[in-house]
Amino acid sequence: ALEVAAGAAESLADGAWWIDLSVATSPDAVLAVAMKSVDALELPGRSRLQAFAERFAKLTGLVVLDNCEHVLPPTRDIVEALRAAAPEIRILTTSREALGLRGERVLQLSGLANQDALCLFAERARGVRPDLDVESDGLVINRLCVRLDGIPLAIELAAARCRSMTPTEIEARLDDRFRLLRGDRPGAERHRTLQAAVSWSYSLLEPEEQRVFEHLAVFAGGATLDAVAAICELDEFDTLDVLDRLIGRSMLAAARTADGMRYQPLETLRKFAEERLT
Repeated sequence: ALEVAAGAAESLADGAWWIDLSVATSPDAVLAVAMKSVDALELPGRSRLQAFAERFAKLTGLVVLDNCEHVLPPTRDIVEALRAAAPEIRILTTSREALGLRGERVLQLSGLANQDALCLFAERARGVRPDLDVESDGLVINRLCVRLDGIPLAIELAAARCRSMTPTEIEARLDDRFRLLRGDRPGAERHRTLQAAVSWSYSLLEPEEQRVFEHLAVFAGGATLDAVAAICELDEFDTLDVLDRLIGRSMLAAARTADGMRYQPLETLRKFAEERLT
């Protein structure tokens, strides 16, 4: 999103605006955060939402709404108001799940490709141990990145451990990754440890979604719909509804196989679910 915003700042007439909604602690705080981020002023005879949208009425640019998943309803209101008042404004949101608005285009992000993951690990590891021989540990680091599902946060936290451990020692402890991958990483509280990041997403699930997500941990290689329904003791169609919501909330992936669709969370998420289930 930062890369897109940087490009828009150069290519669009009025540039780009960044609104970080991770600091909005409640739905009621969203509009206040948004208005402050873009220096929007309250107007007589206008609601705060109208005043925010009219700030962009005659502009051509990009508005980025970052970290929307915990405040989806007010984010939808902002997007709809912007679309009505400022037709030349483009909108990019980052979120664990889509807003569900007509005309929305979703770009699903996966983990980093192997080479990108290796480069990220090397850059962060050399930041804490400049003399680290990344080349000689290349195979171990590659296995590390694969086992961490290419998740950038997990890779950064693993690389930070190179200050006091070798890559081989880090890999040997990945089965206990939530205790291993902690650190003093700057940023939002939920991005400082792997446990906090996954717990944040888990906490936003409904109780039934949490239960199915936890039970998926017993399937090391993923499962079919009938298997999930059996282990969760749910009706097949009720199970399908929950699986569909988990996919929409980026907690589960679905892959087509010769035997039909197979449902499987990332290994890091499965480990978290296994701990919850235990």
